[in-house]
Amino acid sequence: MSRGRLLLAPLVFCLLAGVFGAAGAGSGTRAATTISFGITDDAMKYADDGGAFLFGDLTDLGMVENRVIVFWDENTPRKILEENFVDRMMPVAAASGIRIVLAIQPIHALAFSTNTPAKVAAFASYVGAVARRWPQVREFVIGNEPNVRRFLQPQHTADGSIVSAGVYEQILAASYDTLKGIDPGIKVDGLALSPRGNDQGVGVGAESVSPVRFIAALGAAYRKSGRTTPIADVVDIHAYSNINTQPLTRSYQWPQAGAADLDRLKQAWWDAFHGTAQPVFQEKGDPARPGGYVTFRIDESGTQVKIDPTKVDTKLYTGTENVPLVDEATQARYYNDLIGLVKCDTDVQTLDLFHLIDEPLLLGFQSGLLRVDGSKRPAYATVKKAIAAAHTGAKPHTWRHTTGVIGARGQFNVTTKLAAQRTFWSTVATGEEATVQTGIFPVSPSTLGAESLRSALVGAGSSTGVTQLGGLVKANTSRSFKLRGKLVPGRYVYAALMKATMDPDRTTLLVSRPFTIR
Repeated sequence: MSRGRLLLAPLVFCLLAGVFGAAGAGSGTRAATTISFGITDDAMKYADDGGAFLFGDLTDLGMVENRVIVFWDENTPRKILEENFVDRMMPVAAASGIRIVLAIQPIHALAFSTNTPAKVAAFASYVGAVARRWPQVREFVIGNEPNVRRFLQPQHTADGSIVSAGVYEQILAASYDTLKGIDPGIKVDGLALSPRGNDQGVGVGAESVSPVRFIAALGAAYRKSGRTTPIADVVDIHAYSNINTQPLTRSYQWPQAGAADLDRLKQAWWDAFHGTAQPVFQEKGDPARPGGYVTFRIDESGTQVKIDPTKVDTKLYTGTENVPLVDEATQARYYNDLIGLVKCDTDVQTLDLFHLIDEPLLLGFQSGLLRVDGSKRPAYATVKKAIAAAHTGAKPHTWRHTTGVIGARGQFNVTTKLAAQRTFWSTVATGEEATVQTGIFPVSPSTLGAESLRSALVGAGSSTGVTQLGGLVKANTSRSFKLRGKLVPGRYVYAALMKATMDPDRTTLLVSRPFTIR
C-alpha cells in the first residue's frame, strides 16, 4: 500500500516551556508574551470587607484582576442587580491595585427566546447603564457560555440548525456598539465559550454546541447581517478539562477546544471572520493594522479538589459532591502546567483561574487556591511561583492559518492491476470534519494538473469510466470509498478533493503516485 501525497497543516500548541520547547517558535516580529493573571470569583463582591482580605491574596500571588458577574433580569431590565455589593467592592479593589472586569450576563436562559430584538435592545441598554455606573471598568465580558442550553435557549431549531449563535451575535453586536459609543477605548470580550458541546438537537436535556461549530455559526450570522464594524476585541473562552480529573493541558478532539487547542480556535475564528470588518488573530510576520487583532481571555479554568479533613473542618462544606476529584498536589501540578502552557502564546492576554476561594456548597466549585476557611492549598505557592516566572524563559508560540484541510491524508492501492478488475478502494482521513470527492484518472498532461483534477472531481471535467464517489468524513476518522468501473490498460492515479465543512474554501487535493492497469 502506498500513501497519496499528503498536504498536512497540523494544529500545534505551545508545549511546556523548559520541558519540550515551544512549538512554532521563530524569529517573527512579535514580542514575548505580556500575559496577565487574575481570578474569576464573586466572593470579593459578597465579602463584608469589600474583598480586602482576598484582594490582598491576589496581590501577593502576582495577580492583577478579578472578573466579577453582574446579572441582568429581563423582568426588571433597568435595575442594576447587586449594585450595592459592587459599589462596596470597587474602591477596595482600586486600593489593592486590582482591576475589575465585569461579565454581564442574563440571569435566565430563556431571556431572549421571545421578542428577541426588543430584549437585545434592552440588554444592550443595561450594559451601557452598567458601564456608566462604574466608569473605572475598562473591559466587559458579554454573556456566559452561549453555546450551552443552561445559559442560552434555544440552542437549535427543530431541523437541527444552530440558532443560539445567531441570537448571541445580535446581543454581542448591540453591546459592542453601546460600549464603544460610551468610550471607544473600552474592551469588549465576546463568547465566554464552554470548551465542549454535544451538538445534539432539540429535545436533548444537555443540548449544546461545540465551540468550533458555534464560532462558524456566529460568523455566518455576522456575514448575513451585513455588518461593517466589529463585534469583539477579545475572544473569551473557558478552559476546563473534559473530566475534572484530567489535566487542564490535555487536548480535546475536534470540534471541542480547551487550553491546549487555542490554534484550533484561532483557525475557527479565521474561517468565520476573515475578509470582514471583524479582526482575526495576528499571525507570524503580520504588521500592525488599523483596528488591531483579537486576543484571548481565558477567564475560567480550574480543577476541583477533594476536601482533606486533616487540613480543614469538613463541616464548613455542605451538600454532596457531583464530580470526580483530585488531591491537592495534583491540582497544584495542573495549575503549574496550565500557566506554563498559555504563557507561551502571544495571543493570550489574560488567564483567570476559577476560583480564589472554595464555594462552601459541594455542588458548586471547590477549585480555590484557598480552602473555604481561607487556609492556603499547595496550589497557592505553586501558582505564585509560576506567575513570577511567567515572563521569563517563555519561547513565544506563533500561528498561521491554513488554507487546506487539517490532517488530510489518503491511502490508495497503487499496485499493478489487471484490466479485468472492477473494484478499487480509496481511503481518506482528516483531523477535522470534511467532505470528499474521490475518483480515478488517466495519466496524461491534460488530466494530471491540479486544476484539471479539481474540475473533474467537482463534476466539471470528463469522466474516466470509474464512478466517482463522495461523502462526509468525520473528524479524527478515516473513510473508505469503493470505486467500481472498467479501466482500459494504461497508467492512472487516484485523486481525492477534500473540503473543510467549517470553510469550504479550505481544500486539500490528495493524489496518489501512478499505477498501471495491464
